[in-house]
Amino acid sequence: MEGRLDGLLAKLERWNRSDFSRYDGAMNEDRLLLSAFSTAGNLVGAVVYIVGIILAIVFWKRAPRASIFTIVGIALVSLMHTLSVIAPPLFMTAGASRYAILGAIGLIAAIGRAIGYDFFFAAIFSLRPEKNGPERQAG
Repeated sequence: MEGRLDGLLAKLERWNRSDFSRYDGAMNEDRLLLSAFSTAGNLVGAVVYIVGIILAIVFWKRAPRASIFTIVGIALVSLMHTLSVIAPPLFMTAGASRYAILGAIGLIAAIGRAIGYDFFFAAIFSLRPEKNGPERQAG
């Protein structure tokens, strides 16, 4: 019995030192690179949202309605992004289906982001001047 166990341990040692360890290291490097790109993309998105809020505040007196829509849209999209990152570990329980939880959180986040983008469209179209009278009928 000991001979078989020693043989098995020797095979495991050879396997650990084999070429498979090279592939494992490469996969870890790929995951690290992917994580870095993902983080960089999130930082760029955060900068865009911050600039949007600053611009909404700067143009508040000129276009208060558009500014409000912009700030609400940015807040909603940011909240949904944060929800989709933070919520899954909070709701994972032993009795719940992992896929159901991730699906529900993904659906809620997607609907919330869509509503946030609708606020962006409302901000854009709230800047259009209203046409009154005959000009509207002719145009």
